[in-house]
Amino acid sequence: MFLNKLALYRRALAFCPTILTARVARFVLDEHSSVPVALPLLVRSSIANVVMHIPTLDHFTRWWLIRGFYEWRNLAVITGLAHTGDTIVEVGANIGTETILLGSLVGPKGRVFAFEPAIQCFRRLETNVQANSMTHIRCYQCAVADLDGHIGFQETSESWNHGVGHIVHEPTYPASLNVPVQKLDSWFVNTTPPAPRILLIDAEGADMRVLRGARELIRQAIPFVIIEWNPSLHTGDLRTELTEWCKSSHYSVATIGNMTVRSGLPSSNVCQNVLLIPNTAVASDSGLLRRLSRRLTLSALLPPTASTNPLRLGITYHSQPFIRRAHQ
Repeated sequence: MFLNKLALYRRALAFCPTILTARVARFVLDEHSSVPVALPLLVRSSIANVVMHIPTLDHFTRWWLIRGFYEWRNLAVITGLAHTGDTIVEVGANIGTETILLGSLVGPKGRVFAFEPAIQCFRRLETNVQANSMTHIRCYQCAVADLDGHIGFQETSESWNHGVGHIVHEPTYPASLNVPVQKLDSWFVNTTPPAPRILLIDAEGADMRVLRGARELIRQAIPFVIIEWNPSLHTGDLRTELTEWCKSSHYSVATIGNMTVRSGLPSSNVCQNVLLIPNTAVASDSGLLRRLSRRLTLSALLPPTASTNPLRLGITYHSQPFIRRAHQ
């Protein structure tokens, strides 16, 4: 019965502007938080031809269950920068909510390289990649920072969000386990992948360490970079460090908001995402931020399933329902 209700909610959200779907989904989740759901499930995305395998209900899968995607702002920006056949590197892939959508965006001729150190998240990441038969996505169970070897990693005790584990920056700080770690520069030399068009980083406070370990990759590939702006997780002065990094690496910075991509760093310390743009791209495309802002505005105001919504990644007709039981 509850799954039938969920299918109705999904159909209703298909006509709701993307920016409002979070409010509607939050209401549904609060209203039905105690309703038991028989798991596991396979839940189809509302914006791409992919499915999410849901063995447990947590922060990420509950959102996907209701509206068929999780984070949309980064995706809206990335669809304006990357195309079929491109390569994307994702650091902090979690369970794959963005990974499989990025795989859909670049297609079989493209490549997605996803890094995730947390054991539970990585297993679910691999399951979701396999559930969509995306052989062009390669997953690595390791942390990414500014060194090679092993590093302390603190797993979270929060069952609602396994993705907030983080590497331990101070040797004296207790860690729940040691995990493999590598610099993206080392990975780039050893693996020789195609030069990435996009570098997406969500490293729970270690984003600057990821950038420092990717200097040569960035110098050669000159990718667009998206990182999480969350000074509360950062051990130093994130504003100063990022400003200095951009200056030395010849990049400009823009803030990804709800409906605009605005030049400059965020004015507050509220968690959001920033886009690092090669100065060469700014020089060759003076209207880049206006174009990305327009895509973000359209993505926000149009329903996610609208044919003109930039989030829509080639949906085709499906005879199967939005939600179905998965094999154990």
